[in-house]
Amino acid sequence: AVTGAALVALDRAARSAVLVDTAASWWPVVGLGLAAAAVFNVRREGLAMVAAIGAAQLAGLISRRLYRLRLSDPHSGALLARLIAPHAVALAGVGLGQALLPTTVVPRYTGTSVTNVGHFWRKHVDHLAEVSGFKKSWQTDPTVLGHQRWGWVVVIIFLALAAAGIVLALSVNLTRDIHLVGYLVIAFLIGGSFRSAINRYVVTVAPLLVLLGLVALKALVDRLGRPKATTTVLTVVVAVIALGNLANARQRIDGASQFAAAGRVEWGPTHPDAIEMFDTIERLTEPGDIVAAPKARAMTWATGRWAIQVDDHRPIPGDVPLAAVVVERDSALKSTLARPRSGYREVWANSRFVIYQPNSSASASTSAVGSSSTPSP
Repeated sequence: AVTGAALVALDRAARSAVLVDTAASWWPVVGLGLAAAAVFNVRREGLAMVAAIGAAQLAGLISRRLYRLRLSDPHSGALLARLIAPHAVALAGVGLGQALLPTTVVPRYTGTSVTNVGHFWRKHVDHLAEVSGFKKSWQTDPTVLGHQRWGWVVVIIFLALAAAGIVLALSVNLTRDIHLVGYLVIAFLIGGSFRSAINRYVVTVAPLLVLLGLVALKALVDRLGRPKATTTVLTVVVAVIALGNLANARQRIDGASQFAAAGRVEWGPTHPDAIEMFDTIERLTEPGDIVAAPKARAMTWATGRWAIQVDDHRPIPGDVPLAAVVVERDSALKSTLARPRSGYREVWANSRFVIYQPNSSASASTSAVGSSSTPSP
């Protein structure tokens, strides 16, 4: 929602040329910078808003031929300030947010590389199809009317039209759509570079692919000499996509209702096992302490403690003074910490989590744990 609102605001700014018009109000430019900061603070892929703003600025310079402006021109300084302003505001907004809001220590991610886009290409295709409504997340292949072959035909047509829409945005519709391409390309590269492919990493990319695919479909129908049929074709396609997504949403709602009716609790930071672990961390540590955990943001959100993300793929950093380390019972990291010379001692455990503390502080903290704790021998 935040990304969509920011892109709509950017689209309106691009159409009004306020990004490059030195006589226009500064408020839209400042607002876009704050919007970019908000998008980034929600998800890391939001950094792509910087590319989207830059692409819109480039389109504005081209459409008004302002790239011919010389530095000696009296208007060049005002134009340069206007071009820098949204990016400077975005940087300041992110910094202010990090300073004022609960945050985490920057995790040390290993294995992150843009080459993962190619390495996980099949998963990325699946995830784009899922978010667009052409595939259910629990299915191996997309299915249309019970047939996987037709499902793949629809996905291939969708991706082909989206690619055509990107080409049109870089040529025919440059000044109108280039900022959409700027966002989706960078967001996809950021989300696709992580060491694991997850559908939420492309959640803001897929809708833009659908939109650009519809632009390409309109151009195709017009090209075939059927301009009067354009509205009908686009309406039918959008209706089919919407109905498919509504059907998927209904299935998920029904599944969630059955899950809740059975008295089960969805796994997450509000699960009883997680709440018990968070409460124990608050008893074992003090505000300002740093805790290593598999979900750093959830740890900071639930306890107010600084946190750094560690798990089987992200090792414990040697230069960070940790007050506690939280691991899941079935993780390889637990086996590592359980070794006699690991430097850590188990001080508490439940059915899901185990908490370790450095040997220097474990003995002093064990007495602070409640009756549900399970200290190591």
